[in-house]
Amino acid sequence: MAQHQRKTNAEAISDIKDKVISKYLDSHRLGLINPNDIFLISAERQILKLKNNTFGVSDFISFYIAQAIVAAAKGQLEKSEKLFLKALDLNPNDLDTLSDYNNILVGNGRFDEAQKFIESHFSNRGTNHAFLFNLYICNLSRLDFSSFLKYYEAIRYKDVLSKDSKEELELLYGYANQMSSMADDLNNIGINIPTYSDFFELIYKFHRKILHDPFNISCTVENDEEKYVFVEIFADVTVEKSLFLTSKFENILVEHALKSGRNDILSKFLVYYKSLESLQEDNNELSNEDFLEIDEGQTL
Repeated sequence: MAQHQRKTNAEAISDIKDKVISKYLDSHRLGLINPNDIFLISAERQILKLKNNTFGVSDFISFYIAQAIVAAAKGQLEKSEKLFLKALDLNPNDLDTLSDYNNILVGNGRFDEAQKFIESHFSNRGTNHAFLFNLYICNLSRLDFSSFLKYYEAIRYKDVLSKDSKEELELLYGYANQMSSMADDLNNIGINIPTYSDFFELIYKFHRKILHDPFNISCTVENDEEKYVFVEIFADVTVEKSLFLTSKFENILVEHALKSGRNDILSKFLVYYKSLESLQEDNNELSNEDFLEIDEGQTL
């Protein structure tokens, strides 16, 4: 009878990484991120404990990626970015690592860097079409969807996407065309693209660091005497937690305005987090076109 071969430390680290991905990143998990989750704390400690002085280059790559995945699951995106960079220093051309790193760049609001990499990927005949989800978010941050439309239309009628990805990208394609006039609407109430982009980066980073939920956002441009954008973000949280999120983001917005000297941003965006329960209660009044769900459809 053959003996069961004991796993190496690097293989054990890879197993921990896969469990974290399955439990937190690929499971359509919803609600608030808990950085003090016992499973995640234990996973991080085990990964560090399994590191040893016999590690080769490939072992260190797995080690850094596993730590980066745990950090991402805990909402610690800056830490995750640094760890992915360590792995990429050892293997700069690994597409899976680059894909995860790109997700982290987007989560950190580094839209220009993320978009530049994605465009380079497609321009060089790359076929990782999951990047289109991140490209859409990058374009949304500037309200310029030309890049997303260019690369999605190139494969729109080709049999290269899964059924689910095709349906999701078709929704984003429709949203991109619908929102092409939003820049003009914002300009009519005195909001230029840099101000909008500044706000979008702030709210998107906040959302990705604190919630597992997709980015469900509804924006209404109020062109009355006050002239502002009414922003609602729907999440799978209780009404009490939605009030907490609204208050927490308001504090972040005020702090950002004071540090950057962008006091205009405070009067131009009125933001409320809403429980999905409230969305369901108003279901008779809302259609699927009344809010925009952004979910990258990728691991992170």
